[in-house]
Amino acid sequence: DEGSSQEYNNIVVIPPYFRHDRQKYYTPILITNLKNGIHGIEQKVGSKWVSASRFSDMGQAFILPDNTSPFRIRIIDADNQYVQQGREYVFSFPSSCNPNCIPPTTEVQYQVFNTVNSIDNEKDNTGLSHLYVSGTEPGIYYRELNSGRHFIKIIDLLGREIKMVNIQGENGSIDPGYLSPGIYTVLLYKNENVISKTQLASF
Repeated sequence: DEGSSQEYNNIVVIPPYFRHDRQKYYTPILITNLKNGIHGIEQKVGSKWVSASRFSDMGQAFILPDNTSPFRIRIIDADNQYVQQGREYVFSFPSSCNPNCIPPTTEVQYQVFNTVNSIDNEKDNTGLSHLYVSGTEPGIYYRELNSGRHFIKIIDLLGREIKMVNIQGENGSIDPGYLSPGIYTVLLYKNENVISKTQLASF
């Protein structure tokens, strides 16, 4: 899903500063139109979420801890709750800001990735669930797989295949990408047989 002012979240970038070698020194961003105010921002850096620091005394402006584009953030409102239960916003440094942004603020297009939470994990006959969904680190995780061709399918309530991903290795994860709000079944296959499944809810 893409947008520039969806519902009540609108992300704009205020002028970044550059070193003399024209590398981005830091990237302040400004978040507007939050119904319930803003308490903080977290940025995904590698596999961890890192808190952004406030930009001066501007309550809605923050400096991202990592200036590598594209940026992936989630927003914490004034009640110290994640906006839309941890919805992630992904955007890149604007091409119009080359080498720097001229206007006081430059609006950016962004993608939205909803969080997914597990409803139920099915275990195999050894008592092990090979497939699970994390509510704190968004993704669909698989573990302790042995040899064979493995792939994951995401199915909606109407039985439609939304996504199919081939996977490799004993342990790992896949990003489900954007899922419309609803309930989905996730199936883990070995060759052509389902060996594990779980249900997830997208908010």
